[in-house]
Amino acid sequence: MTIRTPEHVTAMIERYAKAATDSDVEGVVACFAVGAELRDPFDGPVMTGRDAIREFFAVGVTMIDSLAVNGSIRISGDGASAAAPMLALIDMQGAKLAMDTVDVFYFDDDGLFAAMHGFYGPTNVRPQG
Repeated sequence: MTIRTPEHVTAMIERYAKAATDSDVEGVVACFAVGAELRDPFDGPVMTGRDAIREFFAVGVTMIDSLAVNGSIRISGDGASAAAPMLALIDMQGAKLAMDTVDVFYFDDDGLFAAMHGFYGPTNVRPQG
């Protein structure tokens, strides 16, 4: 069992962002628990389990040039959840876009993501630069 300290929570979110930036699908998937839930965006389809999450990111990470924490991560007192402002620089068929999101992470007792919910919409996407 991993102790869900602020340091661990922060490291996991940064590990996830680095794996996405590196187009490392397996690295992204390794951040999630076996039965984890992904809602990205939150009002989109619900994906459950590592296989569904792997399928989503196999396509998604190819569009990500960079994903980074973009401000202070808000971590609950028990370390079971956190909200992180994120900045994604993406390439959608040659269109270079910047997307601001708030990703909310829920951690299981092993310190993996039990769920991740991405909050963003059309008003959070703009041309880069």
